[in-house]
Amino acid sequence: MAISPPNYDEALDVVIRAVKPLSSERVSLRSALGRVLRSDIVADRDQPPFDRSAMDGFAVQSIDLVAGQVFSVVGSVAAGESPLGVTGQQPPPFSAIRIATGAAVPKGFDAVIPIEQSSIDQAENGDQVTFTIDAVDPWANIHQQGSDAKAGDVVVHSNQHLGPHQLGITATVGVSEPKVSILPKVTILTTGDEVLPPDTSRDNLAAHLIRNSNGPMLEAFLDSLGIATQQRSHVADEPDCLQAAMASAIASSHLVVTVGAVSVGQRDWVPHVLEKLGMRVLLHGVAIQPGKPVLFAVGKKTLVVSLPGNPVSVLATSHLFLWPVIRRMIGLNPWLPWRMVELAEPVSTKASRQVFRVSTVNSGGLAYVVNWHGSGDLVHTSHADGFVRLPLLEGKASAGTKVPFLPFMGNKQ
Repeated sequence: MAISPPNYDEALDVVIRAVKPLSSERVSLRSALGRVLRSDIVADRDQPPFDRSAMDGFAVQSIDLVAGQVFSVVGSVAAGESPLGVTGQQPPPFSAIRIATGAAVPKGFDAVIPIEQSSIDQAENGDQVTFTIDAVDPWANIHQQGSDAKAGDVVVHSNQHLGPHQLGITATVGVSEPKVSILPKVTILTTGDEVLPPDTSRDNLAAHLIRNSNGPMLEAFLDSLGIATQQRSHVADEPDCLQAAMASAIASSHLVVTVGAVSVGQRDWVPHVLEKLGMRVLLHGVAIQPGKPVLFAVGKKTLVVSLPGNPVSVLATSHLFLWPVIRRMIGLNPWLPWRMVELAEPVSTKASRQVFRVSTVNSGGLAYVVNWHGSGDLVHTSHADGFVRLPLLEGKASAGTKVPFLPFMGNKQ
């Protein structure tokens, strides 16, 4: 009795359990953009590290301010200047300090009044200032020391992509080389004697031959994940050639992605070659459409993901499996950004296989399944937004059925 292939969730669980996060390295701030942080960033001192003026104006003691009160200007502090020694430990009553935005507020002062609310008079005994307001709250217009973070607080948590703002925080607390996940070394091997390079001219393309869409599509997919492909090669449909190419790729890569030659046809050599190379097959075949023949194998330090050759199958399985695998490798949780949408129209479904269909989704959350001509029809994905996951039932899912939707990686939603 034939064993039924696992469903999508079961297959993904098996694969993710076999993937271990890669090690880490320290890189410069410039090189850390988009990388996954592997250790928390901790404040080395309070943030802000001093009471900081949020305005150009005058620092005063808030208790002194009443209508018409004249203040003596006893000093000034610019950004970057030390406030020590401006007035001593306790300033005299009704004194004011001219202060710039970003400057340290001298001790004894607990409010800053903006220059726009000030009137300055030059007197023989020094400048004097009055204000157009008759009260001010303590700590008004002062960014108090430690109000953002205390020394020792985690300011950027690990296991997230580093964006420009996180790198700004990292620099603020003195970490010039954050610890990040190393990037996986990935090799792509496409197969098929019918497949020629994308730049093959029409005059040199016989009617029974096609251009290689899968290689560039996979490379672009990996680029959108921040992973540069180490090598992309096309291999002839010949077992010795395939074995040599795969042996070299396995020896030099964390992840090898093959395309084609993975089903049960006469020239589908990938399972045979993996066995000869001593790789352990985790599973071969998943109850999904498109992409049923997908295969996963592991070696000492390498994962092989073998995708079927039809381009929509490659598009689907790269999103459904490669995306979470790479997230796991670089230290993120593997779960994908599915969200719920509603089918705009009835759609044919299967009870035996989980069907994923290319769809567009409008601003109201209605999904329109794209009419297509099977898993070889990449053209009709041109204006699509992602995949809907249809329910397991024989017949049709009715309009209004809520289904999970996975946006294409790299789509601007």
